[in-house]
Amino acid sequence: MKAHDANHTAGAAPRAAAAATHDTGPAAPAATQTASPGPWSGQPLQRQQRAQLALLQAPAGGPGPIQRKGRIDLDKVPESKRESVRLAIEQLKKSKRESKDQRALDWLQQPDDSTDQRYNEDMASIRQRYEEGIRDLGKDLPEEAHVHGDAYYGAPVGETGVYKRGDNKKEYVKDSRGTFVPRYIRRELNRNDPKTGDLNPTGISTYQGLSDIKNMDTTGLQGTDGISWPHREFMQQSGGGGGNQFAFSHTATQRPILSNSHTSFGEHDNGAILTDLSQLDPGSFLAQWQLDPVTGHKVPLAPGVHSALGFKEKDLGPTKGIKPAVSPGERDEVVRRSGYRNMEVVSANVPERAITTRWDGIDGTRETYVKDNGRSKRGQKMVEERRRLEK
Repeated sequence: MKAHDANHTAGAAPRAAAAATHDTGPAAPAATQTASPGPWSGQPLQRQQRAQLALLQAPAGGPGPIQRKGRIDLDKVPESKRESVRLAIEQLKKSKRESKDQRALDWLQQPDDSTDQRYNEDMASIRQRYEEGIRDLGKDLPEEAHVHGDAYYGAPVGETGVYKRGDNKKEYVKDSRGTFVPRYIRRELNRNDPKTGDLNPTGISTYQGLSDIKNMDTTGLQGTDGISWPHREFMQQSGGGGGNQFAFSHTATQRPILSNSHTSFGEHDNGAILTDLSQLDPGSFLAQWQLDPVTGHKVPLAPGVHSALGFKEKDLGPTKGIKPAVSPGERDEVVRRSGYRNMEVVSANVPERAITTRWDGIDGTRETYVKDNGRSKRGQKMVEERRRLEK
């Protein structure tokens, strides 16, 4: 993976590291901070988020975000309706799968990030239509047949932090914001990641380093202090990678993952790993999406969830002039967009005990993915490994 370019103009879309080349500090929930409107403010999805997604933030000491995602338990459906309901569910799944596959293929053919926001909005809409379809099916069925809320993700498995569904054996864990995440997720390794042992943060470790090396605006922060976990979460996507692994990004999707410059994180011969999140310390990993408070489908994180940092103004010399400052809100727009697009999960570290599978070689380039009809071979292997481990 390539390091982020921390010295960019306000109008340029930076190369936010996504689920392949990302990197920690003590475990703690990300701090809440008000972000100023970014370049996509006012668009329909953003307006919906500002009106609805704030509801997802639980009060201090609260139970966590509202879970609304639903499914139908066919065993609880009257026998006279069971087959028609099963067929209706299969049709909803087929429509969602085909729509997402086609939209991903269209997106992969784009050479830059100019359509990324529209892609996110379209994928959110596809997910929403499916959840609304399941909810509508449940209206005409016994109440116990429509499984939603935390029950969707199954029952806790002892004190392991794992939730396991009884119907398909899928397993989940909760991040420290209360969002359910698949237990097993993959990371495309970069050239600096060790091939054995733990993955721990490298590079810049203090706020003074962020200011001096990355040109970050750290006003009000003690320069000699170590970078907090909330700031590491943000910085990994905003300016991490290469020799500066602030935290470690993974992906929960089987689809191809791309940088903002639309290069593949799996095109280098660095291999990949499958991480078991249940082996990480509680509170040390965070999903880069959240759940809609009405239907429960995945949506981008709302403004203000990240502890965002901006860039200072920088004098590039007499020929290039002054590079303007970039606000935390503008950076956050890009980070949230990238995190949702690649279904990222950022972890503070990756201990060896959490690595269940290692893959060698490359996954593919953007062009390879297009030729393969929008599919990632490693993503498909991730799903196969999940099923093997979730017996």
